[in-house]
Amino acid sequence: MRRPRAFTLIELLVVISIICVLLTILIPVLLSAGEAARRVSCENNLKELSLALQNYHTIRNVLPAGCWSNSRPVASTPDGYWLGWIPSILPKMEQSRIFDSFNFDVGTGDAANSTVAFTQIKTLICPTGERTGRGMSLGWMGPQGGPSPSVSTPGPSYYAACHHDVEAAIDEDNRGVMFLNSRVRLDDILDGLSSTLLVGELQTPSPLGWASGTRASLRNTGHPLNAFDGQPIGRALPEGQQGASDLSATSVEAAITEGRLRVSPQFVGGFSSAHLGDGANFAFADGSVRFLRRTIERSVYERLGSRSDGEPVDESAY
Repeated sequence: MRRPRAFTLIELLVVISIICVLLTILIPVLLSAGEAARRVSCENNLKELSLALQNYHTIRNVLPAGCWSNSRPVASTPDGYWLGWIPSILPKMEQSRIFDSFNFDVGTGDAANSTVAFTQIKTLICPTGERTGRGMSLGWMGPQGGPSPSVSTPGPSYYAACHHDVEAAIDEDNRGVMFLNSRVRLDDILDGLSSTLLVGELQTPSPLGWASGTRASLRNTGHPLNAFDGQPIGRALPEGQQGASDLSATSVEAAITEGRLRVSPQFVGGFSSAHLGDGANFAFADGSVRFLRRTIERSVYERLGSRSDGEPVDESAY
């Protein structure tokens, strides 16, 4: 009987080469498809948050305050009342159980809320952000901005409402839609609902968690999208970046969390995401969700963060 002929070395190398070429073609396609699905999931989260805010407004004729407190301005620390806007809309997100368990008489960092505030809420988690940014959320921040020893972390939020159009402390005079003790109605958004940002993405969630009305759930358009302007930070920048004026959101958030970058407790920061296309998803005040790219003109982006600056933005600009 004649033995079957085996592959020659050249034939084997050719087959391996063909497989490698196919993998080179298929892997980016599969990765892109996976990211597309995660981006759609993120968009759906923002739509749900927007709908919950709209329902809250329908019942109360006002949007929830970005932060409730008798003290001002807001400091991004675990102490203090600093109750954020997310706990108020939990019933509209089908999270009544969490809402009923929340003690609104004490602060978000109080022991009475230690269990409920550590609950993870799926709607507040961007799948792409979770893959890329969660590792930098290490626990409660210490007094100098760095992490304190902690074995657990409050439930994260990868989404924040827009409190202002410049980098400034969260206070009662901000020009966004939700800020300290705010009572903004949709009728107060004079620049147009389709030209005003409501909620946007965070690539790296704050260690303070979703219940906190600090930079954990509020951001501004005073920084470039997916980046930080080094000028408003005003303190020592991470090593090797002292001369930089436009820093990546990832590097700054990591430096703040790890204590390598000391910032004021009143520092807030901007929006960011890790989605392909170098931009982030935003829910606008009209209920629409759109993807803004980092290349958006800085002045246009800043104006989208103001509810009534008297300068409506042409939709073709973004």
